[in-house]
Amino acid sequence: MADPGTPRHIEIKDDDQTVAAAEVTASQEDGGTAQASLHAASGHIAPGSRASLVDAVMDLPEVKASAVESHCPAR
Repeated sequence: MADPGTPRHIEIKDDDQTVAAAEVTASQEDGGTAQASLHAASGHIAPGSRASLVDAVMDLPEVKASAVESHCPAR
């Protein structure tokens, strides 16, 4: 497991192109929260790329050990 408080960077690639990425930081407290900032490339990307990024974030041990909060920006 990465050091809590140290950001983790995750990338989903299609060939050599990064199509989605996330920065994840977990609280240093036991049972604290994890914050993730997810970004997908603009335009068309391979189906499932965004879901793969969410799955990769949710599978991180520090996220599994944290409370999960979700915030979606309004358009």
